[in-house]
Amino acid sequence: MLNIVVELEKGNLNPLIDSFGFHRQNLFIPKEMSDAAVTQIMKELVRLNREQLPEVQLAASKGSRILFFNIKDILYIEAFGNVQRINGTQEKFEFYGTLCNIEKIVSPFGFLRIHHSYIISQEYIVSATSRSVKMMDGKEINVGRKYLQKYREMLRTLGIYRLN
Repeated sequence: MLNIVVELEKGNLNPLIDSFGFHRQNLFIPKEMSDAAVTQIMKELVRLNREQLPEVQLAASKGSRILFFNIKDILYIEAFGNVQRINGTQEKFEFYGTLCNIEKIVSPFGFLRIHHSYIISQEYIVSATSRSVKMMDGKEINVGRKYLQKYREMLRTLGIYRLN
């Protein structure tokens, strides 16, 4: 199993590092790491560990509580200011951070930012139109104008929606 532990804006990796130790299956990403470096690491992980993707986990912490989410179980991530909520198939969890930091981690694993407040998993789209998606839990999310081009490219790739 591969654990990806991400230090978010108000996070502290020290308790996580102490509890896990430095093992090969743990990847610790400090917030000081550049976006390009993080993106390159994630793309390389996807390329090298394609068969292990169902076991990749993302750790989120709030106060003393730490929760691990299997990346394949995340429906979407939404933002309410500095508070982020991971909406999973089993549970929801709120923590402090920014969608920008989360986006660079999860995008190589089939996630797409479609709004300034939403990152969705392509796997859990039930239906889609040219301007919105309906997720497996019934949530309908509008696509922001800034994200329309990437959204439509994703739909063409998935064969969900065809543009004339």
